[in-house]
Amino acid sequence: MTTTPMADSAFRDSITELIDTGKHAAASSVFGDTPGLCLVRMSTLVRLAGHQRAMRRVVLNVTQRLEAIPHVRHFPEQLPNDGGQLVCLYRTDSMTGRLIEAVLAAPKGVDGGIAAALGYLGAFTRGWESGLIPNKHAS
Repeated sequence: MTTTPMADSAFRDSITELIDTGKHAAASSVFGDTPGLCLVRMSTLVRLAGHQRAMRRVVLNVTQRLEAIPHVRHFPEQLPNDGGQLVCLYRTDSMTGRLIEAVLAAPKGVDGGIAAALGYLGAFTRGWESGLIPNKHAS
């Protein structure tokens, strides 16, 4: 049984909704519900793109479609072929996205605790944006 690939606009809308609501389509509470950040299994991305399995050409297709969505990035940078692997999707124009970009740009020796660091940064960002953590620079 084959499926018809989802139209790019429907794929974009589905991905954007997942990221903007901060809901996670994966069984993980590392980040909590953080708007601008979403964890999904690769199988979810494959299914949203209208495919059934994460074969090489399908992963390439999903990668290209994600790259076409403005302000959306993912890590790992190279999407996995394993449908069970988690992928983090985030908006580069959000505070959380800017923090993720900074962590990912850190020297390679720092990458061991990236999930823990991002979880901490996400919690800090939520506290800062909600006013629980004072922002001296806010006007």
